[in-house]
Amino acid sequence: MKALLLLFAAAAAVWPAPPRVLTVDINGVVHPVTVEIVGHALEQAKREGAELVLIRLNAPGGLMEATRQVIEKIIASPVPVAAFVCPSGGRAASAGFFLLLSGDIAAMAPGTNTGAATPVLISGEMDPIMRKKVESDAAAFLRGIASKRERNAELAEKAILESRSFTYKEALDNKLIDLVAQDETALVAALDGRKVARFDGSSRVLKLTGAVLEAYEPTWRERFMQAISDPNIALILLVLGALGIYIEFTSPGLIFPGVAGGILALLGLSALSVLPINWLGAALLLLALALFVLEAKFASHGILGTGGAVSMILGAVLLINSP
Repeated sequence: MKALLLLFAAAAAVWPAPPRVLTVDINGVVHPVTVEIVGHALEQAKREGAELVLIRLNAPGGLMEATRQVIEKIIASPVPVAAFVCPSGGRAASAGFFLLLSGDIAAMAPGTNTGAATPVLISGEMDPIMRKKVESDAAAFLRGIASKRERNAELAEKAILESRSFTYKEALDNKLIDLVAQDETALVAALDGRKVARFDGSSRVLKLTGAVLEAYEPTWRERFMQAISDPNIALILLVLGALGIYIEFTSPGLIFPGVAGGILALLGLSALSVLPINWLGAALLLLALALFVLEAKFASHGILGTGGAVSMILGAVLLINSP
């Protein structure tokens, strides 16, 4: 019996573990928290020796600066990255188009679309001169990525300058993407044995036979910021926060509107990327300290203390940035 156990132990030691594919989702707008999510996922993939990172894209757009930072991380990743627009009916528009073309592998599911990458302001309109400068800068950036990835840079540029959009078939036929796959399993199977050209000029053959797909688990900070990063939710938070502060100033002594308004206003500013996430954490901790001090000086029936506790918990969660 002991000999049999030793035989099984020896076999387990010799038998290689199946290759791992780490999947990470980018759903909704590309936001500073997206940079954290992708960065942590790539670090995990490197640390655990993953064969491939699979980014599942379903993004209607996002912030240009955050998009550039995500692309920088994708390009610098020692682990090959596949950008996959899915599920069917999804899209990689605007900022999502940039991310799609930046991957070592660009793929789309049937029924998806991409493109329409003309830069716009969150509110208002750019004057003609500024628009031309912004579009020219974005087009040059995308041309450089597409050319290096040996994709159709001329057509990719038209997604910015002419707001062109492409179906999955048009993107494949015009060499904007590398392949079309029904789902993640089919994509991984199609990539097995494929030679991938990296951004630094090196190449690597993907060994994905029997690969195991493992999903990246976002931190509490990432989940919370991802939930409020939608521009509509961010605007609601900011309006409610401003309303609460206004009510407190016009009717002093209510306390609750002012406390809730302060917290919501800070969250709204960060969700709109006016306030960096780390600064938001620090601001919430300072607000918590102020509320605790006021609780000791004024009778608020616990409202100030409760607000301080909520602010402190949120601040602590948002200030700690770790996988």
